[in-house]
Amino acid sequence: MDKLVFHKLIFTLAISFACNTSYAQNVNTNSKNQITEITFYSDSEKEPFKTVNSYWKGLVQVRFDDVIFEQSSSACNPKGFAVYNSDKAMISSILTAYTTQTPVKIYAEDTVKVSTANNMCFIRAVRF
Repeated sequence: MDKLVFHKLIFTLAISFACNTSYAQNVNTNSKNQITEITFYSDSEKEPFKTVNSYWKGLVQVRFDDVIFEQSSSACNPKGFAVYNSDKAMISSILTAYTTQTPVKIYAEDTVKVSTANNMCFIRAVRF
């Protein structure tokens, strides 16, 4: 592995651990889960290329096979979550977990959702 790539990976992991606090919690998964898919949506789409689901504009969708929440009352979709494109530290952490196939524990906000149609909550923190 190239020395620069190794240093970038270590830096990304260090930042992700620093961002991982117990304050960023409303609901969380009871175990670590493997990320299966990541979809990036443009934040600058214009006619005629606007997304069918315009509420995804400027967001990243992170999918899992299925997660189980510690809180049985969670209203979050267990198969997917959202992250703002502008949240670079979170996206870096998620990409690191995805590319290294490292399962993560998810902390999410279940009162704010992408839309009421899909119940996808926003990720507030990930733990490796």
